[in-house]
Amino acid sequence: MTTTPTTSTATATARSAPEPHRALANWLAARVRTHDRETIGQLLRNDPRTQGWQQATAFAADPRHRQAYGATAWLYALYHRGIHTLDERYLYGSGDVGRALRRLGPPQGRGPKNTGCRRLYERLVTHGPLPLTALDQAVSWMRSQGRIPPSFSQLAHDLTAWPDPQRPIQHAWAHSFFIAKTTP
Repeated sequence: MTTTPTTSTATATARSAPEPHRALANWLAARVRTHDRETIGQLLRNDPRTQGWQQATAFAADPRHRQAYGATAWLYALYHRGIHTLDERYLYGSGDVGRALRRLGPPQGRGPKNTGCRRLYERLVTHGPLPLTALDQAVSWMRSQGRIPPSFSQLAHDLTAWPDPQRPIQHAWAHSFFIAKTTP
């Protein structure tokens, strides 16, 4: 006799499963932890014909989000190629892109105080398709300065909402870039 899961069991399983963007971030971190250079190399190509890209984009709950998940995986691979740290802050990142941009530049002129960073920010939030070139430059700059990248889970989530005509992601990134996070 076979039994079917009860509603409460199914609900508990659904609650314990991570959201798709978090599952992607966990999968990406596992690629670095296990030194899976082959998959990282495939993700660096950002090519839908590779197994790595297909695996990364399979986490998208909606097929329309596959490009955003693929872009996130590519940016993750760009940041982590050749970096051997297992520090969770670097594996998973922290904050949204606006917050990560605030960390760029020399100590006396980071974020909005840095002309180059401000120009990069402006290219990132310009209305249009996913700003992959500007994201590539931002992630490469973070990597070169040894800065903590944006949360890759948050990035996947943000890029799926990028086409929204109300532009909530661009507004959130602007707030994070210009307004320092303070604690009461």
